[in-house]
Amino acid sequence: MTLLPPNRRSSGFTLVELLTVIAIIAVLIGILVPTINGALESAKRVQAKNDALAIVTAIKGYYTEYGKYPTLSSTPPEGDLQINSRDDNAKLMDILRSNVSRDKKLVEDMNPRKIRFLEAQDAKNLGKEAKERTGIGSKGQYLDPWGGADGYYRLVIDADYNNLVANPYSANAGTKGTPPDGGLSTGVIAWSLGRDGVGGKDDKNAGTAKDDVITWQ
Repeated sequence: MTLLPPNRRSSGFTLVELLTVIAIIAVLIGILVPTINGALESAKRVQAKNDALAIVTAIKGYYTEYGKYPTLSSTPPEGDLQINSRDDNAKLMDILRSNVSRDKKLVEDMNPRKIRFLEAQDAKNLGKEAKERTGIGSKGQYLDPWGGADGYYRLVIDADYNNLVANPYSANAGTKGTPPDGGLSTGVIAWSLGRDGVGGKDDKNAGTAKDDVITWQ
């Protein structure tokens, strides 16, 4: 008599098993993605603060070398110098980097010894203006890790040399107010507007200012 071999279970996955595995992977992705995004955002904030501090250090180096601040003009402004436009940011970066390719006369007037006080790489996605970030953009501005049209660093420089600069925030960012009745006791401050690219003049810990990255705290 011929004996039939015993039934053997297929070694492949069943549909239920496959669906179970897919469900587990989906759950893991749901857990990991926010964690990864949070870590990336934290890294960008660290990069933004380091870049802003590098700009402050470069300006202080300029002051040590020339005995004055780089005020973008041979005629210093009255009061603080506010660097809050892309063009002014670019002019300042040219002076600090001794870059004569855009405005040779300005740089030679403001940095006659041609000292490179600031080293900065070209922005990522250079040439794609809306996506440029983390470095010197195509318009000469120093862009933060979020970049975009408004993603350049803002600064205030003590152009009247009273060791006070205006605080751009009204709360939770050090001594508030504007000189001579208030402000921060320092020569220069810099900050990034963060992911939203929008600044706030109110509480540093609220609203659009909450994600800003500042150098003086």
